[in-house]
Amino acid sequence: MSDKQGPEAPGPREKLEAQIKSADMTDDLQQESIEATNEADEAAAQEAMAKFTIEKVLPSRSSATRNH
Repeated sequence: MSDKQGPEAPGPREKLEAQIKSADMTDDLQQESIEATNEADEAAAQEAMAKFTIEKVLPSRSSATRNH
């Protein structure tokens, strides 16, 4: 007998250190690139959490629209 409780919420993601190994960019531009990437990663994590929450609250509606 299995206990099916539905999907788990996405857990906190490990904070990764950005590394630029070889680049034809100034240090300022490299730092801006790192910051933009970190912001995009945070936005993607928030979007994943919102999607999970919507699917949890409205399971019948979200599964009905997935096939279209």
